[in-house]
This record gives sequence, structure tokens and C-alpha cells, in this order.
Amino acid sequence: MLKTARSILVLLLLVGVGFFAVPTAQAIQTSGSISLIPSAYFELAENQIIDVIVRVNNTSSNTPDPTPPIEDTAPQPATLTGTIVVTLACDDNDGNTLACASCTERQGALMFVPVGANGCVSSAAGVASCAVQGGDANKVDITMTPGGVALSAGASVDVATIRVKVLVKANTLAKTFMHAETEGLDIKACSSVRPALCVSCSADGCTVLTYPGGANVCPKRLHQFPGIIHVLQGLDDFELHLAIPAPFAVSAGDAVTVQLANGGGTLFTATTLSPHLLSNGAPKLRYFDGSVATNGTAGIRLINTTVRANGDLIVDLIAYEDLSALGSPAGLTLTLTMGANSPLTIGPQDWVINPNQGDEFDLILQPCPTP
Repeated sequence: MLKTARSILVLLLLVGVGFFAVPTAQAIQTSGSISLIPSAYFELAENQIIDVIVRVNNTSSNTPDPTPPIEDTAPQPATLTGTIVVTLACDDNDGNTLACASCTERQGALMFVPVGANGCVSSAAGVASCAVQGGDANKVDITMTPGGVALSAGASVDVATIRVKVLVKANTLAKTFMHAETEGLDIKACSSVRPALCVSCSADGCTVLTYPGGANVCPKRLHQFPGIIHVLQGLDDFELHLAIPAPFAVSAGDAVTVQLANGGGTLFTATTLSPHLLSNGAPKLRYFDGSVATNGTAGIRLINTTVRANGDLIVDLIAYEDLSALGSPAGLTLTLTMGANSPLTIGPQDWVINPNQGDEFDLILQPCPTP
């Protein structure tokens, strides 16, 4: 009888210990990331179609109970609502990588192609649509229904697949980055022990796309200084002398636009007037506007182009504009657009003040990469 009573007492003690040791997680942490998975990413050709999976990875979990210390970090389900914004193309800001939060958009590199009734190639339950963001053709909104998309504990969910068309011409651009982020704090998870305790958070992710030959294409100088700005009284003189590798090419009738900008915005933009470039005896083209620099008229005065035996396009350009707001070449970026070629951007690190002439800014091109 005594032995039985002791056994019952030990059992009750064990049950009691088990009862009081039930995990009581105090809170919840909500977290996640977005994976962008293109069907192709290397040496993408102009007009190529690729599909990009937009995958959300749920890493939400309970948080440990500090008193008493109980390590309950079990993964927890979450719900995705709101909108995922996919920026199709961002510039290579530092030569190698991209800070996801600081995408500098590259317009005209990729184009969204809507598919099916909701614009998505495919989509999870809870996705309403895939569509171009109003006013920005470089952004795609993946919008959820009010109920959102269920994200199982520890799961990766393919929220949607979008279709994209490549617009980049060969040998004009090395690579771009694609970036996706939730528009707000759109991932919500709740504690499994205290269901009323919830928290919402954001998520983002990036990937890279490369284009054929772009890494080895850059303009070459023809003179000691391939670009010169003379700061004069009234209109300032701007000269450009470049050799641009094939297949960068122009034809009679092509328009040319040159732009100078810095951190304060655009300083100068000018475009040739119709009929634009005219034949000057093959393979030469020429543009001339005698009204420029006369009576204070700004714009592009002269363009001469020809093609070397190796296929390089030789460009000589002279323009006039009041650049008194420039002050210094710090942060100065040149963008040259010719015909159907992708815009050629130089700078901002390549401009210096001429040490012998304080009123002259010179372009110092970096060496082209070795193939």
C-alpha cells in the first residue's frame, strides 16, 4: 500500500513538472525574403522572352520565453497582403553589386509582357493581378487580394511568375539588376501561444541579368580629352570625340540626343532637328545647324560620324549651352543617345578640372576592359 502511494506521488510530481514546463513563447518575429528566379539570366539577347518566378520565403517564428528560459523558436505561418513591386532593371551602381534599397532605375532595358486574365504567367491563390505600375514602365505591381496569400510555416511560396521581354541591344550594356520588395509591411505572422500578438514586416530581394558582349564595350578616346567643356561668357562650348565599338551604329535620318546632368538635375539636353543625320558620302554622316551659337541660340551645332575598318563608330559632336549652373564637374554624367542604340552613359567619375585651365572640364575615359 505504501509502495503504491509513493508511486502515485512520483507520478503526480512528474505530471506537475510536465505541466509547468509547457513552452509559453512570449512573442513572434516576422521575417522573410523575396527570391527572383529568371528562366534565363546570362547573355540575354534582344527580344528574348524570359519568365521570372517571384518567390516569397517565410522565415517567421515564435521567439523564446526568457522567464523561464524556453527555446521555442518554432516556425510560424504568415500572410502576404498588399503589393510586391518588381523593378525590372536597375543600374550597376558600383561595378559589381547592388544595394537592394538603392536601385537606380535603368529605363528601356526590359519590358513587362502581360499574360492571361490577370497579367501573370501563373499565380498563387490570393494574387489579384500582375500589371505595369502606372507611370513607370520599368516597374511591375503584383497585387494581392484582400485576403492575401497564405505562407505556410518555413515555406517558400511561388507568389507569381511574370513575363519579361529583353530590349537591350548586344554590346551596349553589360548587366542590370532586378529588384523586388513588398510595398509596405505586408507580411504578417502571429504567435502560436498568444494568437493576438502579431507583427508585420517587409521583404525584398535582387538578382542579376547579363547581356552579350556588354562587359567589354566602352567608348574609346580619339584625342587626349574625348570630352571638353569650355566655360565661356554666355553660351558654353561642349565637344565630344569618341570611338564607339560595333555593333553600335547609326544611319541617315537617325536622331541624336546629348544630355549633361549632375546631382542637381539635368543641366543640358539637346536633340538634332529633322532630318537629323544626313549622308555625307558613305560611310560618313553629318549634321549641321548654323543657327546654334548665333545670337545666343543653344543646341547641337555639328555632328560628324564615320566608321573605321574595325567597325568602330567615330563621333565628333559640338554643342552650345549655358552651363553656368555647373560650377564643377563633380558628379557630372553624360548620356548620348543615337538612333535605335541603347543610351551610352559616361560618368560621373570620369570628369576633371583641367589643371592648366580652370575654366575647362575634361573627360578622362577609363581603359576598356580586356576581353
